[in-house]
Amino acid sequence: MTLWTSDASGALPHVLTALGVARRVRETRPEFAERLVVDDERAIVLLKLPVGGGVIVCGRVRKGPFTAWQVWSPDYSEFDLERASLGVDGFARLMIEEYDRLVR
Repeated sequence: MTLWTSDASGALPHVLTALGVARRVRETRPEFAERLVVDDERAIVLLKLPVGGGVIVCGRVRKGPFTAWQVWSPDYSEFDLERASLGVDGFARLMIEEYDRLVR
């Protein structure tokens, strides 16, 4: 699995989606504000875990002929096409759920 890259003309919608996911995570869990990083070059959101240096990532990934938005973490990296249609709110929710599962 590799991170998805795009030419400049097609990247803007993906960057906006990444920014929207980060905004929704911050609104829902303000305590995560310092842990969130948006990489607008690759249109991904990183949520740093409090210990061990791990991250939860939300962004577009490519696997074979498919490219889709996904959320993955240090112990979850399945490519799930059903997740691809969740939208900003769904991806933010998945990031928070994955964080809670890993940390609590």
